Amino acid sequence: MMALWPDLVRDARPHRAEADGADPRALSQSCRVESHGFWQSLDGYTDSHDRADAGRGKAYLAAAVRLVARSLLEFYRAAG
Repeated sequence: MMALWPDLVRDARPHRAEADGADPRALSQSCRVESHGFWQSLDGYTDSHDRADAGRGKAYLAAAVRLVARSLLEFYRAAG
């Protein structure tokens, strides 16, 4: 959010002590299969709001765009 629309982010962001962050092993493949209803079972948070950083957010967003584009091309080529 800070990378896309920083004006929507409040200065005093809440802290979530129990949020440890996403498991990096889950990010090693271009796509993965989830069980039905998995995402609804989570609280929607992967980390603490007060640790957000706009610079890292921009880097993560750029990486996500590259990887999603690569995955879509791989899928298209495999289906062709």
